[in-house]
Amino acid sequence: MNNCYRFRSASVDLLKYIDSPEVWIVSYIRTRGEYGKGYASAVLRKACEDADREGVCLLLSVAPDEECVMSEQQLADWYARYGFQSVDSEDQACKSWMLRVATMDANKIDKPSLVEIPS
Repeated sequence: MNNCYRFRSASVDLLKYIDSPEVWIVSYIRTRGEYGKGYASAVLRKACEDADREGVCLLLSVAPDEECVMSEQQLADWYARYGFQSVDSEDQACKSWMLRVATMDANKIDKPSLVEIPS
């Protein structure tokens, strides 16, 4: 796993979760000004493919910042396209977290064809 994936104006930053080496936290996904072109989808897809290859889970918080053009629900739906599922927890602090368990079937990942990241 890389700790950062970049393509054009989009990037995904990851941190290895200290308590579990099989879990990486997606700390930030950003697109600088070029929304709707598939760049963020491309970098997230690449991170998911690497996570699958290495057998690690990805964890993220659905928390749109002031630059995000999507609502919290739209963002959660977008993450779900890549296999992220809501974390079921009674703890209110965990209500906005989503987890993606590694899959060996790459066909289960939504693959928009707008952009391809070179390997």
